[in-house]
Amino acid sequence: MTNPSNPTTDGNITGTTKRKHDGERPRSLAVKLLDSVLAPGQAPAEQVAAAMMVREPTLDDYRRGRVPIPIEAQILLAAFAIERVPKYARLGYQLRGAIRARIAFAAGETKTHLGPPPSARW
Repeated sequence: MTNPSNPTTDGNITGTTKRKHDGERPRSLAVKLLDSVLAPGQAPAEQVAAAMMVREPTLDDYRRGRVPIPIEAQILLAAFAIERVPKYARLGYQLRGAIRARIAFAAGETKTHLGPPPSARW
C-alpha cells in the first residue's frame, strides 16, 4: 500500500521528490560548494586545493564524505568561491555566514533557551 502524502515511506514514488537513503548523511553546505566550484568549466582542482591548503586527493575525500572538511578549510573555500568563482559567490557568502554563526554559538555569544519562545500574543 502506498501513501502519496508521505513520500518518505513510499519507495515507489517517482518525480522530483528526493528520498533520503538509509545510512546517507545529508551533504553539508561546504561539500555542495566544493562540488559546484569543481564542476567542469569552473575552477581547476589544483587551484582549489592550493586555496584550501590541502592536496588534491583530499578534495575527493571531502566530496565523498570520507573526511569532514575542517572549519579552516571551509573558510578558505568560501573565500575562494567569493573571489574567484562569481557564479558561486552567493553560496560562498552563505557558507561564510554559517561558519560565523557556528563560531558565535561555540563562543557562547548566541543565547539558547530551555523552553519554547514566549508567545507573541498579548
